[in-house]
Amino acid sequence: MQQHPTNKKSSSLLLMTTMMILVFFFLIVFLQKNGSNPRNITIDLMTAGLFLMVFWVIFMLDRYIMHIDKLQASNASTIHKNSREIEELSQRLKEQTKLARRANSSDPLTGLFNRSFLYSFLPKIKESALMPISIVVFDTDGLTKINHTEGFPVGDAILKNFANLLVSSCKPEYVVSRSSNDEFVVVLPNTSETETYRFSREIKIRFPQIKDEVDFLGELSISSGISTLYDPTDDILKTLEKAKQNLHVEALLSDVSNQHNVLALLQKSLISRTSETEHHCRRLRDVSRQIGLELGLPHPELQRLEVAAQLHDIGKIAIPDSILQKKGTLSTEERSIMEKHAEIGYHIAETMPVLKEMSLPILQHHENYDGTGYPQGLKGNEISLLARIIAVSDSFDAMTNSRIYSKAISGHSALNDLVSCSGTKYDPIVIQAFSRVFHKSASL
Repeated sequence: MQQHPTNKKSSSLLLMTTMMILVFFFLIVFLQKNGSNPRNITIDLMTAGLFLMVFWVIFMLDRYIMHIDKLQASNASTIHKNSREIEELSQRLKEQTKLARRANSSDPLTGLFNRSFLYSFLPKIKESALMPISIVVFDTDGLTKINHTEGFPVGDAILKNFANLLVSSCKPEYVVSRSSNDEFVVVLPNTSETETYRFSREIKIRFPQIKDEVDFLGELSISSGISTLYDPTDDILKTLEKAKQNLHVEALLSDVSNQHNVLALLQKSLISRTSETEHHCRRLRDVSRQIGLELGLPHPELQRLEVAAQLHDIGKIAIPDSILQKKGTLSTEERSIMEKHAEIGYHIAETMPVLKEMSLPILQHHENYDGTGYPQGLKGNEISLLARIIAVSDSFDAMTNSRIYSKAISGHSALNDLVSCSGTKYDPIVIQAFSRVFHKSASL
């Protein structure tokens, strides 16, 4: 160990003092031998005694300083050791805290962010002003059924592979989370709704490859819902909820989703009670969608239009068979009862959260553009655009397909009848869009 500077200094001082005292003693002895004055010898002895006292003080001081130096060196070593241990402990705590935070914000199965992180993150990203901010919600259709029939390991494998698919398809700035058992949310900053729709479609195209990865032979599909925030003053959590609502609407159209079972059950009830057929519902859905595309409706609205078109007459399940199956003209009282089906259908949709957003088109699909329709006598833009579209597609399908109370006419004749009622019974803009669809399509 390197000697402390103070220790060197005190040792030198002690050595010099000792040498001076020894020289002084030799001088006294020399004087005694040469007959010096006894008085002077006494003084010399007293002086020597004083020097001895000084020597003793210096010696004790030197020992004390050396002791202090040793204590300081020991303390310095201890402090250095403790400091290193504290630093190592601090680093371990930091790592443990980081792991704990990661554990609290990540999903243990997929490694994605979890629901808690998502809801804390969304308000922060809105403040970044990376507008527009899009949100797409994915749902793995039929996962519950897969878990029950194939086992949870297969379901977990599907979820993990889907998580990997999402991550590999996302840009670095996208944030992916698993918000519930079979639901995933992707936040896309600085991304338009159109671009988000393309991203969602790409995921759907790639999703079936998971079947081979997990060796699953059953049906496998996903539904998605999209919503985009353009105004930074709007609530981004409402944007997320809107995306979830859009997801539920799309899931209604998926053959393997739980929501689709609701739609299928209602359609089955409608077909069993009325002259409606599955083919009619499908035709009405397809024609309505083509009109919506011609009008430039966004994807979520197109999906609502499809569902509303299939269920627009759902209220007829409460109308007596004697009225539904009557071949002749309905009496005033019978017609009044029949017209109630729009309101009944509205209340059925209102009581079911998954159909709530389709309740207005169901209620208003018999309203006329000039205000002469029922049940509310609305006119023009007071009528839901989806209802105005359904009114045109429903009338066209009714005219071109035989019913109990009418015979079918040709498509061109039906189109001419629709055009003649443009501005009175039907919305002129919708009629123009349908006319373009009619001339483009060979199947109408």
